[in-house]
Amino acid sequence: MARMADKVALVTGGAGGLGSAIARRLDTDGGIVVVADLDDAAGTASLDEWHKVLGVNLDGTFLGCKHVLPVMKEARKGSIVNISSIVSYMSTPSTVAYGASKAGVQQLTKSVAISGCQDGMRIRCNSVHPGVMQTRMIDSILAQVSQALGISEEQAAESALSKVPLGHIGEPDDVAYLVLYLASDESKYVTGSEFMVDGGWHLGQAS
Repeated sequence: MARMADKVALVTGGAGGLGSAIARRLDTDGGIVVVADLDDAAGTASLDEWHKVLGVNLDGTFLGCKHVLPVMKEARKGSIVNISSIVSYMSTPSTVAYGASKAGVQQLTKSVAISGCQDGMRIRCNSVHPGVMQTRMIDSILAQVSQALGISEEQAAESALSKVPLGHIGEPDDVAYLVLYLASDESKYVTGSEFMVDGGWHLGQAS
């Protein structure tokens, strides 16, 4: 039986590498999928760019939760899956705005999860924390890191992968399958939790 049968899924950022993989996976498993996106690059240097990155990543997540919650409250159930990042657990001196925005998503998710449980409602909210993935976003971040540190993009990529115990870059479907689980009724007792999809990066075993 299709895991998303009779469910409507709104995928924001759906034109990106992870977003498009998530949208395809939810559609394949029987969901009615609506995709929204703004195709724009993120920066981390100036105050204007700081506001822009937090506006897209954190304000956008807040607004998504704010506007979907009334619909879910009418049904008294639903599942919100917010995409954070593994960098929400670490310092990001080369991509300060990005790291701060994703840490904000992590905390916002927990607050929304509590709100969704009030008055006997079953609105769940969880966050997914991808590591190094085969996406344009990671290419952009590696470019910023290489520029900030004065190294090549290849060196920046090698440095990132050296911290991944599994030793290889992740695929968008690695995230999409996890989102499918969280969006489906299979995760009906899971809320306010954080899920890392990072090849073990968070274990901190590599130097």
